[in-house]
Amino acid sequence: MLNISMGFKGVLNSLVFILFAYLLFNNESVIGNLTSLQATLSVISSFVFAKLFLTKYTRKLYFLTSFFSFIVYLFLAIFASPIMLIIAFVIFGITQSWGSAIANSMNYQFSEFGARGFTRDEYIVASEFPMAFGRIGGLLIVFLLEQVLSSIELTYRVVFILIGSMWLVEFFMIDHGVGWKSEEFVRTKIEIKS
Repeated sequence: MLNISMGFKGVLNSLVFILFAYLLFNNESVIGNLTSLQATLSVISSFVFAKLFLTKYTRKLYFLTSFFSFIVYLFLAIFASPIMLIIAFVIFGITQSWGSAIANSMNYQFSEFGARGFTRDEYIVASEFPMAFGRIGGLLIVFLLEQVLSSIELTYRVVFILIGSMWLVEFFMIDHGVGWKSEEFVRTKIEIKS
């Protein structure tokens, strides 16, 4: 289920967000500059994250990423304006690299003990199928909403609420299912390897 959520979020984070930016700015140069700013902030944030990260803060950092993403998407849905979009580019540039690093780390850990007879590489490849299902499902939902709702702007607003909500749902799925490197998680991992 986590991989489906990651696929759903991933395609909507990238594709729908950029399409919405184009709807607001109608200028590829501005979008390119904002994307470059976001990428630069992401590199700096990733560097700081890698230098300062401690495993005991995993849960808190992923919650902050999820919470900020939810709030930003909620504000984008309510105040669909260029200034809010610029704020979103900045906040996502700083926080979403944290969430990606933590979620990918969790997937890698799942591959170590959850393969159940498969090699880690086979498990990682097989986990791409639910992600693809999530990506396809996300796009189908956007296309369906675009057909049903009265305007493209309303579609974006609903989709932003869905994306923000998925960040929180994903946090709670991981929180409930993994235990964030708790003693129980480590013990289970060791027992399965034995």
